[in-house]
Amino acid sequence: MVTPRTAGRRLLGWAPGLSVGSWQPQEVRRTTMNARLVAGALTLTLILASCGSQQSTPAASAQPDTAAQRTRTLAPLLGTDKPDAIAGQYIVVFSEGASSGSLSAQDTGSGRLSSLSAGQLVRALNLDPQGVTVQNIYNQALEGFSGKLSAQNLQTLRADHRVKYIEQDGMMYASATQSGATWGIDRIDQRSLPLDSSYTYGTTGSGVKAYIIDTGINTSHTAFGGRAVWGTNQSGDGNDSDCNGHGTHVAGTVGSSTYGVAKGVSLIAVKVLACDGSGSNSGVIAGLNLTRLKSRDSHFADHCPPKQV
Repeated sequence: MVTPRTAGRRLLGWAPGLSVGSWQPQEVRRTTMNARLVAGALTLTLILASCGSQQSTPAASAQPDTAAQRTRTLAPLLGTDKPDAIAGQYIVVFSEGASSGSLSAQDTGSGRLSSLSAGQLVRALNLDPQGVTVQNIYNQALEGFSGKLSAQNLQTLRADHRVKYIEQDGMMYASATQSGATWGIDRIDQRSLPLDSSYTYGTTGSGVKAYIIDTGINTSHTAFGGRAVWGTNQSGDGNDSDCNGHGTHVAGTVGSSTYGVAKGVSLIAVKVLACDGSGSNSGVIAGLNLTRLKSRDSHFADHCPPKQV
């Protein structure tokens, strides 16, 4: 009779009456088969594990690097190696769109940098009021401002993503080479040589405004015939006259009655260089800023607000 016990033995390859020796080959075959099954299962497990690790690697690398996100490259600081750099004084240039976005809207809601006062700008930039003096706010020649900054405020601005770059302010100096005025205007209308000692022109420039960004203009000089007026003084010397002479010379080349190229042009003095012929970069930018702003205004003459703060 086959019992569950003997049935189990037959399924395992063992039968009564067989010697141990005759049973061993069947056992060895089963052992070998089992070993192969185990090896195969192990190999499959390793393959699956390998696939699983390959799939998980991109996920791990896709995790954001929070440390890198927290670290922002500081805005460049330029001009610190200039021999004529002004200590502690800087020109701050904003990134495109910053002045019409969060920067100006933060305090005024108007979306215009020009509407910010110095105090509002300081608050919008999270600066220490004790370590900053705003000198000019630019919204025409460039978007930004100039002023004196403490080391702490300088670092704060460099870390601000709204700041494109910062340049240390420096000095500019006038230079001139005197040439014979008669030869100069003669050469303008003639390419071939020799010169014919005459200057032929088809228009006088009447109705055109020429902004002379220099040391100012001696507006009372008779060579200008009342066409020269004072515009603004951004040199910081408080002297609304051309105490150097270079600006008057330039204005004469542009529009004086005898030596000028455009003999009927209106001349407007934009003083950015002091009596010694020097001035800061920030003052020159302020002159350019006001020139662009006021060139659209037919009433720009005699006086402009010296600061936009």
